Amino acid sequence: MFNWTHLTLIHGNDEGARAGFERACEMVLRAKFPDHEVRGIRVSQGDKGIDVYVGKFGQKNIDVYQCKYFTEKIGESQKQQIRDSYQKAVSASEFNVKNWFLCLPISLSIHETQWFEKWAKTCNKPVSLVPPLELMTWAESSGLTNLIFERDDSLKLDWIVSKLKQQNSDPWHALREQTESDCFQILLNLIRMHKNCLSGKYPHLEDSWQKVEKGDRLEASQYIKSVLVGDLKRNEKIWMLNMLNDFTLEPLAYKFIRRFDVLVEKSHQLGRHEELSFSEYFSTWKILRSPLISDLRKEAHWSIDFD
Repeated sequence: MFNWTHLTLIHGNDEGARAGFERACEMVLRAKFPDHEVRGIRVSQGDKGIDVYVGKFGQKNIDVYQCKYFTEKIGESQKQQIRDSYQKAVSASEFNVKNWFLCLPISLSIHETQWFEKWAKTCNKPVSLVPPLELMTWAESSGLTNLIFERDDSLKLDWIVSKLKQQNSDPWHALREQTESDCFQILLNLIRMHKNCLSGKYPHLEDSWQKVEKGDRLEASQYIKSVLVGDLKRNEKIWMLNMLNDFTLEPLAYKFIRRFDVLVEKSHQLGRHEELSFSEYFSTWKILRSPLISDLRKEAHWSIDFD
């Protein structure tokens, strides 16, 4: 069963999860209102209290959806953020608000519900709450949950296993090749970003990067390990964990972990875990999850840790 707060586990940090929740709300609303204009607004100081709107912007009254990724409670700080977002929207001169909706990843408590209903009655525009279960129902009915919760990698490997088993072939090598190819692309992007921050400061990493650029998968693994357990400064190690995917705002190192997690799970199912444990990418996966760098992960603002 999917839960909106699982987005923190998927993206690894609060920033990525918050952006993921806003994207999910936009996708769900696009599917729910296919005959209407549905647009997300990029987060900025001038977003006028809109995350997603439905309607003709600037031409007709629009429905405004505010997506607040509050995962624990609705305290005074969260209440003020909600009030401020509403006030920005209804005070904007660029558009007129018809209805204002609040999307949350958690259900409200009794006291929070009492506060919301009382506050909504004081507003001069209709204000409604989109409960998490209703939002999830919309996502499921539109077939969006696998995309939102990023099950594509797992489904892709399931498809490979199914096809090769139909041919009486061992799927393991195809699974491993697909995963390591995907993981290499993730590491390649991560290493490029990290290398640019170092500005040629470490010749041995420059040499390693050049090999990675030529497609050396094992060298990509070695680069990561050289940074995390090598003689680099602490902030230079943290950079490795802090490089974000431009679209999802997910740490690329965490994206590597999630992608390789799927293969680790399959290795247990297929009885190939011991074989996998000797691979370079497995050792990289272990280091990135290791308690020895838990302080680095915290300083890089990862919202999760590993057993």
